[in-house]
Amino acid sequence: MSRRIAILTTTICALLSAAAPAFGQDPLAAWSFDEGSGNVAVDGGPLRLQAAWPAGAGPAWIAGVSGTALHFNGDDEVSVSDHGALESATVTVAAWVRAAGSPGSFRYVFSKGAATCMRSSYGLYTGPQGGAAFYVAGDGWFTLSPQAPAQAVWDGRWHRLTGVYDGARVRLYLDGSQVGAGTTGPTRIEYGLQNRSAYIGNYHGDCRLAFRGDIDGLTVWGGALTPPGIAADAAPPAETPGSPIGRAPGAPAPGEAGFPVTQGVRTTPDRCTSVSLSRRAVLVGRRTRLVATVRRGTRRRAGARVAVRAPKLREVGRTNARGRVGFVVRASRQQSRLEVKVAAARRAECGSPVAYVRVHSGPAR
Repeated sequence: MSRRIAILTTTICALLSAAAPAFGQDPLAAWSFDEGSGNVAVDGGPLRLQAAWPAGAGPAWIAGVSGTALHFNGDDEVSVSDHGALESATVTVAAWVRAAGSPGSFRYVFSKGAATCMRSSYGLYTGPQGGAAFYVAGDGWFTLSPQAPAQAVWDGRWHRLTGVYDGARVRLYLDGSQVGAGTTGPTRIEYGLQNRSAYIGNYHGDCRLAFRGDIDGLTVWGGALTPPGIAADAAPPAETPGSPIGRAPGAPAPGEAGFPVTQGVRTTPDRCTSVSLSRRAVLVGRRTRLVATVRRGTRRRAGARVAVRAPKLREVGRTNARGRVGFVVRASRQQSRLEVKVAAARRAECGSPVAYVRVHSGPAR
């Protein structure tokens, strides 16, 4: 009897551990790239999003962090079946990557959507310095995380890159450790760009920005993983094909002396309009002053028409000489958020200059 109980207990524990990830959140999509042949990568997540490339072309199969992986030669791409669930309010993207030397600037590990040759809705890539960075687009600009230096990422070893947008800040993690302090992000991610599709190993707008190197275990979550979850996800598997994983012995980790970090930025092209707000949330029933600042590129824009809208609420004003306009609002319980929109000619590469304020019954922030 005791032996049967022990077997039953072991079975139950195994089922529970298989059903619940160690870090508590199921991914939207997860490509392990363990097929080892063919031109299709199976998605292990609930959406079953097929990732594919033309037969006889595309990336090559190689030994990976665990099982097999894909090698991209700088002219490859893997297209992902589109799904609305990939357009979540917050997001985490992670991948094992490897290259001996930087793949170059602006080379994409993963892109969701594309507008001209400007930006995706969110992207994990090498960044302007050729190292590693994550960004999201919204409010008429895009926000770039702090960047990991090329020598810390592209050293011939496998590294886990993780990009996170939690609704407030844009962050990058290298091997489970945060790079820098994050960057204040937009009030929302802008979706519905010219091209809404997702790609692995390339950017698919008016230009192509293909990755050169190896990719394994690419995962997308429809939410922001916590630091413990990110660290757990970045832990190397117990059995590997012998390729080195993580930072080299003696190399500094993010946050240690000798690890240079290029700080993140929020940027808008010179011809594009963006809007920023003095607060992200207002309290139900309380009169609150809200200030919107409108810029064209880096310059503040005077005389811009700005509207605050929600069900049974519409306030309109124009920015002063400092590019600012103030509103006094009183939100009701029927209003979940306030939309602050700038009347501006929309350019394809710019995105919409619109931001949002949350309405809630807790303390205003």
